[in-house]
Amino acid sequence: MKVREIEFIQYGVTNIHPFAAVFMLCMIALVFAPKRTTALLGVLLVCVFMPMQQRLVVGGLDFNMLRLIMIVAWVRVLVMGDYRTFKPNKLDRIIGLWVLLGAMVFVMRVGSGAIVNRLGYMFDALSAYFLIRMLVQTRPQVFALWKHLAWISLLLAPFLVYESLSRYNVFGIFNYSGFELVTVRDGRARSQGPFSHPVLVGTFGAVLLPVFVGIVFGRKKGRAFFVSACIASMVLIVAAGSSGPVMALGVGVLGWGLWRFRKHMPVILWTTFFMAIVIHFVREKPVWHLIARLSSIVGGTGYHRYMLIDAFVRRFNEWWLLGTDNTAYWGWGLQDTTNQYVKEGIRGGLITLILFIILLRVAFVQLKVARKAYERFEGRNSLWPLIAWGSAVSLAAHCASFISVSYFGQLSQFFLFFVATVPAFARFKRPKRVKSRAAKASVSRAPPRVLRQTG
Repeated sequence: MKVREIEFIQYGVTNIHPFAAVFMLCMIALVFAPKRTTALLGVLLVCVFMPMQQRLVVGGLDFNMLRLIMIVAWVRVLVMGDYRTFKPNKLDRIIGLWVLLGAMVFVMRVGSGAIVNRLGYMFDALSAYFLIRMLVQTRPQVFALWKHLAWISLLLAPFLVYESLSRYNVFGIFNYSGFELVTVRDGRARSQGPFSHPVLVGTFGAVLLPVFVGIVFGRKKGRAFFVSACIASMVLIVAAGSSGPVMALGVGVLGWGLWRFRKHMPVILWTTFFMAIVIHFVREKPVWHLIARLSSIVGGTGYHRYMLIDAFVRRFNEWWLLGTDNTAYWGWGLQDTTNQYVKEGIRGGLITLILFIILLRVAFVQLKVARKAYERFEGRNSLWPLIAWGSAVSLAAHCASFISVSYFGQLSQFFLFFVATVPAFARFKRPKRVKSRAAKASVSRAPPRVLRQTG
């Protein structure tokens, strides 16, 4: 058996396996199904199960399978009129501004040669977000999305278990060389399945788990199915063999542990913030050095991530305006920007980083407002308050993962898919109060009121 390191994507080279072609034809048929939820399933299956190495190059333009299925899905949206019920949201405007300004700053720094590259980036980001906004606009559609993801996690988990035991990646047939690609660290196979890196598939499982837990607690029907999905998500985390997904899992566990204290979350968060400031000034090393200390306990390359953040802060004057093209001279190995916040700054400057943080904050706020409304009108232990809380915990797991990995491949698109479901929570409508028949009868039998005349 050949055990090799991760094979990088070769842009500009057509690579379509016959199995991939058949799979794509089936997914295109799903996309044009009458129901939006069925079309959504087709997009999600391509996002997860089609490696990014599968791509079609036409006239110098590069189309991976996910980009192709999104183009087909947009045709469906236009033909079937799914856009007619779309209502713009504050989060939509922030996403658009974040992507647009990030691309503009990048072109200003690199030059006109980067225009085609940034147009492709803008298409991927905006298409991923607004496509899900068109297909997921109601609560039943949100639930359908998470049900699809539960099925996907159950389908994906056995492949990763097999890869861990046999050191053979079934999805290796879709790579350029056709070899089974298995990443080995410290003698242990790190499963990656169809994803571009093991840490990505582990993070995928870690951010699914909090929402599945919310559905298990809030819905009796199909509970065994979602319990199985929780187990499958744990399998993805363990099989990846990375410390980043474990940290995201810890955030998920902590988030659900705070469910009973959710009314006190502002106090908890502000207290944590001020404690971090105190620790920063009391210790000899900055507060982000705790990442290296944590890594010494759970394993991983935490010291590299600490050095990256430290160099990012110290060299603020080099990237704040237009970003920077090169971080290799910041320190040994720091050309590998394994931090999403750092990546936003060096790619698009301070303005892009600020917009990214605002994006996260607005998503948290909208989930919080929706959860409170659901609790008030449906009960605190009903399904939708728990899903809203689980989504907020999942978003917090994303935020924790951003410290240890900068998203790429399928996971960057999946993150936008996830954020695109948030406005559907915000479209909460207060239920109409309907009087019971007994109440109406008592009102009809009541004697008419006599107005007291004065003067």
